[in-house]
Amino acid sequence: ARPNEVEPYLVLARYRFRTGDREAALAALDTALRLDPESDAVRRERAERIVELGVYKGPRERIAEAREVVESVLSQLYAELFNTFENRYETGSGELGYPNEMVKACLAGNIPVDGAAYADPDELIGLKTPAHIPLIEARLRQREVWP
Repeated sequence: ARPNEVEPYLVLARYRFRTGDREAALAALDTALRLDPESDAVRRERAERIVELGVYKGPRERIAEAREVVESVLSQLYAELFNTFENRYETGSGELGYPNEMVKACLAGNIPVDGAAYADPDELIGLKTPAHIPLIEARLRQREVWP
């Protein structure tokens, strides 16, 4: 392997993650990111692992706390912005948007907001109505699957 090659670290991170050593997996990804900060593959893999750890593998208390915060902010936004007579939000689009309203409300309430860098806009497919589901499924089937 060349000195700045990130692929061995990606393989190592995947192995460590599969075997349950999540801290070592993230360390391998951090090393790969230091070697090539512009690597789309490394940034994507790291973001996916962080999201997976936080959402699926995190402590129940952390997930419950995050859910409580989100529900609180959404309740506040609903009370402030939803017009029950017109059955729509008093926003430019008539919808409650993320990040437009949600992030602003969190920051106004001193609630920290995390972000993830994505290498490709295709990784951020929006789902607003059930009609979008077949479009998203088709797009996902087009993607190449990596082991």
